[in-house]
Amino acid sequence: YGECESARAVGGDFFDVVTGPDGHILILIADVMGKGVPAALFSSILRASARARLDLANNPGQLLTELNRLLAHDLAALGMFITAQVISLDPNGTSLDIATAGHPAPLVFKPGAATATALETNGGMPLGVLPDTDYSHTLSNLDPDHVLMIGTDGLYEIEDASNQMLGFENLAALLPQRWTGNLPAFISNTFNHLLSLIHISEPTRPRLIS
Repeated sequence: YGECESARAVGGDFFDVVTGPDGHILILIADVMGKGVPAALFSSILRASARARLDLANNPGQLLTELNRLLAHDLAALGMFITAQVISLDPNGTSLDIATAGHPAPLVFKPGAATATALETNGGMPLGVLPDTDYSHTLSNLDPDHVLMIGTDGLYEIEDASNQMLGFENLAALLPQRWTGNLPAFISNTFNHLLSLIHISEPTRPRLIS
């Protein structure tokens, strides 16, 4: 389950979930630099390009490498970049391969835990920085009761009225507190709680997927 709400009418944050030909579930989440139409256009191009290479659904590192080579020239020409993450979840749901291009690490927790834990990723350069970057992936295992959250930096870079940023660690500690046993309610509760803590100068909501 996921939600994505733009800070403006259109923007550069998005996620996509699709099943590959071999049964692997491919999850793509990205944050295009900037807002407005240019960011939205690159979001559409990235999504379409990823769906055109579903043959790489079980190799997220290679998929990111191909996407970077395809988009790097155009991104560089406009002085833009994209942080992205590709996750390949195996058909039985017990393990996932994660390839990252400068995107925040996924967070995972078990109900009742004190805090969520960041899954190990390889970091990686954002898309568009170096056209010949080769991306690799890391393998993580999941238990049946794990809750996995994937999001953009809008979740933890929000600021309160005193201009204090929430921060990644505080977000990790917040997530288990908002778990209700239901994914839509979990995301709604998390959004509403964050909005109650922060000062917002323009209409905006963060993005996440679980």
